[in-house]
Amino acid sequence: YNFDESTQEAQVTFRGDESDDGWMYYSASELYVGDLVIPESVTYQDVEYKVTSIGRNAFAGSRLLTSLHFPATIIGFGEDVFPLCESLHTITVAEENPQYFVYSGVMYQKNPLEIFCVPRALSGVVEVYDGVTQIPPTAFNLCSSVEYVSIPNSVQMIGEGAFFRCLSLAEVAIGEGVNIIKRDAFSDCISLQIVSLPSSVKTIGSSAFSGCSNLFYISLNEGLETIDPYAFYGCSYISAVSLPSTLKSIGDKAFHYCTSLTSVTIPGSVRSIGEEAFYSCDSLTSIAIPDSATSIGDEAFSLCISLTSMVIPNSVKSIGDEAFAYCMSITSINFDGTVEQWNAIKKGFDWNLGV
Repeated sequence: YNFDESTQEAQVTFRGDESDDGWMYYSASELYVGDLVIPESVTYQDVEYKVTSIGRNAFAGSRLLTSLHFPATIIGFGEDVFPLCESLHTITVAEENPQYFVYSGVMYQKNPLEIFCVPRALSGVVEVYDGVTQIPPTAFNLCSSVEYVSIPNSVQMIGEGAFFRCLSLAEVAIGEGVNIIKRDAFSDCISLQIVSLPSSVKTIGSSAFSGCSNLFYISLNEGLETIDPYAFYGCSYISAVSLPSTLKSIGDKAFHYCTSLTSVTIPGSVRSIGEEAFYSCDSLTSIAIPDSATSIGDEAFSLCISLTSMVIPNSVKSIGDEAFAYCMSITSINFDGTVEQWNAIKKGFDWNLGV
């Protein structure tokens, strides 16, 4: 503890040297271990001190810490209190605490209402508290035992890396208020199988679902406008995608290596298809580019080896280098533009030996 004689308050501190990042040089057995109950008060040199705060790095590196209880007197926390608390599965807070509470295993701050701490060893089903407006960046990342998450309608944003590498997460229910899913939000959730996005979602951020190798069902509803680069990179189990009529752009490598994808409906609202957007989607058999599209990026459909036919509208003014390269099965290209337009875009079919 640190003791303040003037206020007779105590602060829980790191067990070793309190210097910056000093916790990195201790073994887990030298730090906090097992089930820890923070008392309301402690006596030091015959003086009673009320325990009111948790200091910077207090539990950092405590890999063997399994549970924590905070009394009603705790009203403040320093920075980086919980790094690498890999075994922490339970946090409890006294009901009388004016600043913090726990709901469905997650610790929240009351004012402003927000997620404060998610124990890294939390498991099973998690229901996010209704009233929270965002899932903060990295909130649940590396929570490898969480299996199902319910996100309420009050949440408007899912932050960067919020559920990154939640290896057991099989399904997530996303509320009707979410309008943006940020970068890496569900990246490398290898057990994730089902995702249904509400119509409130406008943007799927970069790599939001990349590496979700068992994702077989994704519902993209009306209202979605942007699919950012790498959004579904390596989602090798998805077999079909229906893109909504509100979609405006498909980013670079958005569906790169979606090797089971057999059909894609690209709506008339789409104006651009990014570089390598459908690269190596080798089960894709046909594609019709909508007459709203003006550009197709480099290697957008390269190595789609099962692609047999193409319909390209005359709205397309630019097709990037090798956009359809090595699409060995293509035998038919339907293009109703001018010769000049064709000469401008035909480089996209370089190395297309079947045409």
